[in-house]
Amino acid sequence: MIVVLLLTLGLVLSGCGQARIPPPTEDEKQGALRTVTTCLEQHVDELDDGTRDARTIAEALVSVCTKEWRTAALCSAREVPLRLQPAYLDQVRACWIESVLRTVLSYRRVQRRP
Repeated sequence: MIVVLLLTLGLVLSGCGQARIPPPTEDEKQGALRTVTTCLEQHVDELDDGTRDARTIAEALVSVCTKEWRTAALCSAREVPLRLQPAYLDQVRACWIESVLRTVLSYRRVQRRP
């Protein structure tokens, strides 16, 4: 019984020491998004030869821009309660490849215009 009480007390007290991280400012969010966009724009031209599968190019872009994406994702995760952040980041990660794929397809449409 005492062990259970001590474990419970330990869990409660460990949660008290967590400092709340302030939500990002609009400038921080826009800056993080700009950084990701810039990375994608800088690398899509060198990675996309126009013949390979667009998903393959998107996966390569995701790999190249991982650091920038992670920074932006962590910035936006600050708006989510701490206990929900891992699930939030998993959800964002799942959407990331599809978002980059749309970017590659848009880039290809623009390149084909006369």
